[in-house]
Amino acid sequence: AFLVVGIIGLLASLTTVLNQFSVDNSAVTIIASIISLIFTIILAGYAVDVIKKGIEDSEDVPTLDLVANFINGIKTIVISIVYEIIPLIIIVILATVTGAIGAGLNHVGTALLITVVVGLILAILFGIFNIVAIARFAESGNLSDALSIGEVIEKAKSIGIFKIIAFIIIAIVIIFIVGIIVGIIGLIPYIGLIIGTILSSGFIVLFYGKATGLLYADA
Repeated sequence: AFLVVGIIGLLASLTTVLNQFSVDNSAVTIIASIISLIFTIILAGYAVDVIKKGIEDSEDVPTLDLVANFINGIKTIVISIVYEIIPLIIIVILATVTGAIGAGLNHVGTALLITVVVGLILAILFGIFNIVAIARFAESGNLSDALSIGEVIEKAKSIGIFKIIAFIIIAIVIIFIVGIIVGIIGLIPYIGLIIGTILSSGFIVLFYGKATGLLYADA
Protein backbone atom coordinates (compact mmCIF):
# COMPACT_ATOMS: atom_id res chain seq x y z
CA ALA A 1 0.00 0.00 0.00
CA PHE A 2 2.83 2.37 0.85
CA LEU A 3 4.40 1.82 -2.56
CA VAL A 4 1.05 2.22 -4.36
CA VAL A 5 0.36 5.52 -2.60
CA GLY A 6 3.91 6.61 -3.38
CA ILE A 7 3.47 5.87 -7.08
CA ILE A 8 0.21 7.85 -7.11
CA GLY A 9 2.13 10.68 -5.46
CA LEU A 10 4.76 10.40 -8.17
CA LEU A 11 2.09 10.67 -10.87
CA ALA A 12 0.61 13.67 -9.02
CA SER A 13 4.07 15.27 -9.20
CA LEU A 14 4.70 14.31 -12.81
CA THR A 15 5.15 17.89 -14.05
CA THR A 16 7.80 18.53 -11.39
CA VAL A 17 9.61 15.31 -12.31
CA LEU A 18 9.58 16.19 -16.01
CA ASN A 19 10.90 19.67 -15.24
CA GLN A 20 13.80 18.11 -13.37
CA PHE A 21 14.56 16.03 -16.46
CA SER A 22 14.35 19.22 -18.58
CA VAL A 23 11.42 18.01 -20.66
CA ASP A 24 10.08 21.13 -22.37
CA ASN A 25 7.83 19.70 -25.08
CA SER A 26 4.54 21.64 -24.82
CA ALA A 27 2.30 18.69 -25.71
CA VAL A 28 4.04 16.45 -23.15
CA THR A 29 3.79 19.21 -20.54
CA ILE A 30 0.04 19.63 -21.10
CA ILE A 31 -0.58 15.87 -20.87
CA ALA A 32 1.62 15.65 -17.76
CA SER A 33 -0.28 18.54 -16.15
CA ILE A 34 -3.61 16.79 -16.74
CA ILE A 35 -2.24 13.53 -15.32
CA SER A 36 -0.82 15.39 -12.31
CA LEU A 37 -4.16 17.08 -11.64
CA ILE A 38 -6.12 13.83 -11.88
CA PHE A 39 -3.81 11.93 -9.54
CA THR A 40 -3.58 14.85 -7.11
CA ILE A 41 -7.37 14.67 -6.78
CA ILE A 42 -7.23 10.87 -6.41
CA LEU A 43 -4.57 11.22 -3.71
CA ALA A 44 -6.73 13.72 -1.83
CA GLY A 45 -9.67 11.32 -2.01
CA TYR A 46 -7.55 8.40 -0.82
CA ALA A 47 -6.38 10.52 2.12
CA VAL A 48 -10.04 10.79 3.17
CA ASP A 49 -10.19 6.99 3.44
CA VAL A 50 -6.98 6.99 5.48
CA ILE A 51 -8.49 9.57 7.85
CA LYS A 52 -11.57 7.38 8.24
CA LYS A 53 -9.39 4.41 9.21
CA GLY A 54 -7.70 6.67 11.74
CA ILE A 55 -11.05 7.70 13.21
CA GLU A 56 -11.97 4.02 13.52
CA ASP A 57 -8.51 3.34 15.03
CA SER A 58 -8.11 0.60 12.44
CA GLU A 59 -4.72 -0.78 11.44
CA ASP A 60 -6.08 -1.66 8.01
CA VAL A 61 -4.87 0.30 5.01
CA PRO A 62 -7.68 1.52 2.73
CA THR A 63 -8.07 -0.17 -0.64
CA LEU A 64 -7.42 2.08 -3.61
CA ASP A 65 -10.54 2.83 -5.65
CA LEU A 66 -9.64 5.29 -8.40
CA VAL A 67 -13.22 6.38 -9.18
CA ALA A 68 -14.40 6.69 -5.58
CA ASN A 69 -11.15 8.37 -4.54
CA PHE A 70 -11.44 10.83 -7.43
CA ILE A 71 -15.01 11.75 -6.43
CA ASN A 72 -14.03 12.18 -2.78
CA GLY A 73 -11.02 14.20 -3.89
CA ILE A 74 -13.32 16.61 -5.75
CA LYS A 75 -15.46 16.90 -2.62
CA THR A 76 -12.45 17.71 -0.43
CA ILE A 77 -11.49 20.44 -2.88
CA VAL A 78 -15.02 21.89 -2.59
CA ILE A 79 -14.73 21.77 1.22
CA SER A 80 -11.36 23.51 1.17
CA ILE A 81 -12.58 26.20 -1.24
CA VAL A 82 -15.54 26.98 1.03
CA TYR A 83 -13.32 27.29 4.11
CA GLU A 84 -10.89 29.50 2.20
CA ILE A 85 -13.52 31.76 0.64
CA ILE A 86 -15.27 32.60 3.93
CA PRO A 87 -12.25 34.26 5.61
CA LEU A 88 -11.35 35.91 2.31
CA ILE A 89 -14.80 37.52 2.09
CA ILE A 90 -14.57 38.66 5.72
CA ILE A 91 -11.11 40.13 5.13
CA VAL A 92 -12.29 42.06 2.05
CA ILE A 93 -15.29 43.43 4.00
CA LEU A 94 -13.02 44.35 6.94
CA ALA A 95 -10.50 46.01 4.65
CA THR A 96 -13.29 48.07 3.11
CA VAL A 97 -14.77 49.06 6.47
CA THR A 98 -11.42 49.96 8.07
CA GLY A 99 -10.32 51.85 4.98
CA ALA A 100 -7.43 49.58 4.03
CA ILE A 101 -9.02 49.64 0.59
CA GLY A 102 -9.45 53.12 -0.80
CA ALA A 103 -8.06 54.97 2.24
CA GLY A 104 -5.68 57.89 2.16
CA LEU A 105 -2.00 57.29 2.91
CA ASN A 106 -2.34 58.69 6.46
CA HIS A 107 -4.93 56.04 7.40
CA VAL A 108 -3.91 53.05 5.34
CA GLY A 109 -1.12 51.97 7.74
CA THR A 110 -3.36 51.31 10.76
CA ALA A 111 -6.18 49.91 8.65
CA LEU A 112 -3.78 47.57 6.89
CA LEU A 113 -2.30 46.39 10.20
CA ILE A 114 -5.75 45.61 11.60
CA THR A 115 -6.71 43.78 8.41
CA VAL A 116 -3.50 41.73 8.36
CA VAL A 117 -3.79 40.71 12.04
CA VAL A 118 -7.46 39.77 11.77
CA GLY A 119 -6.80 38.07 8.43
CA LEU A 120 -4.00 35.96 9.96
CA ILE A 121 -6.21 34.88 12.86
CA LEU A 122 -9.06 34.01 10.48
CA ALA A 123 -6.69 32.07 8.21
CA ILE A 124 -5.48 29.98 11.17
CA LEU A 125 -9.00 29.38 12.52
CA PHE A 126 -10.50 28.42 9.17
CA GLY A 127 -7.48 26.27 8.41
CA ILE A 128 -8.31 24.38 11.62
CA PHE A 129 -11.99 24.21 10.69
CA ASN A 130 -11.03 22.88 7.24
CA ILE A 131 -9.11 19.99 8.80
CA VAL A 132 -12.06 19.15 11.06
CA ALA A 133 -14.53 19.51 8.19
CA ILE A 134 -12.63 17.04 6.01
CA ALA A 135 -12.43 14.62 8.96
CA ARG A 136 -16.21 14.97 9.44
CA PHE A 137 -16.65 14.18 5.76
CA ALA A 138 -14.37 11.15 6.14
CA GLU A 139 -16.40 9.94 9.10
CA SER A 140 -19.85 10.23 7.54
CA GLY A 141 -19.19 10.39 3.79
CA ASN A 142 -21.69 13.24 3.69
CA LEU A 143 -20.55 16.54 2.19
CA SER A 144 -23.23 18.49 4.08
CA ASP A 145 -21.67 17.42 7.40
CA ALA A 146 -18.41 19.03 6.36
CA LEU A 147 -20.18 22.23 5.27
CA SER A 148 -22.21 22.56 8.49
CA ILE A 149 -19.90 25.26 9.79
CA GLY A 150 -21.55 25.59 13.20
CA GLU A 151 -21.18 21.87 13.89
CA VAL A 152 -17.62 21.89 12.58
CA ILE A 153 -16.73 24.72 14.97
CA GLU A 154 -18.32 22.84 17.91
CA LYS A 155 -16.36 19.70 16.98
CA ALA A 156 -13.15 21.73 16.76
CA LYS A 157 -13.83 23.16 20.22
CA SER A 158 -14.51 19.70 21.64
CA ILE A 159 -11.20 18.44 20.23
CA GLY A 160 -9.42 21.54 21.48
CA ILE A 161 -8.24 24.44 19.32
CA PHE A 162 -4.79 24.48 20.91
CA LYS A 163 -4.51 20.70 20.56
CA ILE A 164 -5.21 21.02 16.84
CA ILE A 165 -2.67 23.86 16.52
CA ALA A 166 -0.06 21.70 18.29
CA PHE A 167 -0.91 18.85 15.92
CA ILE A 168 -0.44 21.13 12.90
CA ILE A 169 2.93 22.38 14.20
CA ILE A 170 4.18 18.84 14.85
CA ALA A 171 2.95 17.69 11.43
CA ILE A 172 4.73 20.62 9.74
CA VAL A 173 7.98 19.82 11.57
CA ILE A 174 7.79 16.14 10.61
CA ILE A 175 6.95 16.94 6.99
CA PHE A 176 9.82 19.47 6.94
CA ILE A 177 12.22 16.78 8.16
CA VAL A 178 10.89 14.39 5.52
CA GLY A 179 11.43 17.15 2.97
CA ILE A 180 15.08 17.46 4.00
CA ILE A 181 15.57 13.70 3.69
CA VAL A 182 13.86 13.69 0.30
CA GLY A 183 16.07 16.60 -0.77
CA ILE A 184 19.15 14.57 0.13
CA ILE A 185 17.83 11.52 -1.73
CA GLY A 186 17.03 13.81 -4.65
CA LEU A 187 20.74 14.51 -5.06
CA ILE A 188 21.12 11.01 -6.50
CA PRO A 189 21.28 11.53 -10.29
CA TYR A 190 18.16 10.65 -12.30
CA ILE A 191 16.42 8.30 -9.84
CA GLY A 192 16.83 10.36 -6.68
CA LEU A 193 13.81 12.59 -7.28
CA ILE A 194 11.63 9.62 -8.24
CA ILE A 195 12.57 7.61 -5.15
CA GLY A 196 12.23 10.64 -2.88
CA THR A 197 8.80 11.53 -4.24
CA ILE A 198 7.51 7.98 -3.82
CA LEU A 199 8.79 7.76 -0.23
CA SER A 200 7.55 11.20 0.81
CA SER A 201 4.10 10.82 -0.78
CA GLY A 202 3.52 7.43 0.81
CA PHE A 203 4.68 8.58 4.23
CA ILE A 204 2.90 11.94 4.29
CA VAL A 205 -0.49 10.67 3.10
CA LEU A 206 -0.52 7.63 5.39
CA PHE A 207 1.03 9.38 8.40
CA TYR A 208 -0.91 12.63 8.19
CA GLY A 209 -4.21 10.91 7.36
CA LYS A 210 -3.96 8.41 10.21
CA ALA A 211 -2.86 11.11 12.67
CA THR A 212 -5.71 13.40 11.61
CA GLY A 213 -8.24 10.60 12.15
CA LEU A 214 -6.86 9.79 15.60
CA LEU A 215 -6.91 13.49 16.55
CA TYR A 216 -10.52 13.84 15.38
CA ALA A 217 -11.59 10.76 17.35
CA ASP A 218 -9.88 12.03 20.50
CA ALA A 219 -12.59 14.57 21.37
